[in-house]
Amino acid sequence: MLPTVCVVVGAMMATEALKLLTGIGEPLIGRVASFDALTGTTREIAYRRDPDAARPGSIEERTAVREPDPARSITPPKLAQLLAGPTTGGIHETPPVLLDVREAPEASFVSLPHSVLIPLGQLPDRLGELEALPGGRDASIVVYCHHGVRSVRALDVLDTAGFTKVRHLSGGIDAWSVQVDPELARY
Repeated sequence: MLPTVCVVVGAMMATEALKLLTGIGEPLIGRVASFDALTGTTREIAYRRDPDAARPGSIEERTAVREPDPARSITPPKLAQLLAGPTTGGIHETPPVLLDVREAPEASFVSLPHSVLIPLGQLPDRLGELEALPGGRDASIVVYCHHGVRSVRALDVLDTAGFTKVRHLSGGIDAWSVQVDPELARY
């Protein structure tokens, strides 16, 4: 029985591929077909999105990077001013600790000077390293990654752990290389 089912399903898939290639017939794009091997019949299963569903519709909406509260973010030019020193450009704030939450191969390719590397997956287990910094949980920390997705997640981890002065670099190291240091390697 199994070989017959495999042949039938394979033939159905081949038929759909031929419909797409030749433009003859109506392919099952966006629809679902069900094959009943016992009776040898096929039927189309009707489905539609629930209009009352409380979730966003498009994949773009569901995967879009959502910036946290602007007070919890810092732009690359503003960070560059902070890193230049406490009296540069009218900024009287101590330069923050830079926390890189990318993976080691990414950091070996390009990173910001003097940053601490703790990959996001290891962050909950390595919070003690950040607590040991001058200022402990009240130390000024700027978290960065490639584009800003992982650093936003790291904010949540650090918030839960009680760190009080944590921001993330909007756009990550990629935005830094575009807006501040164009000679920095991009990937």
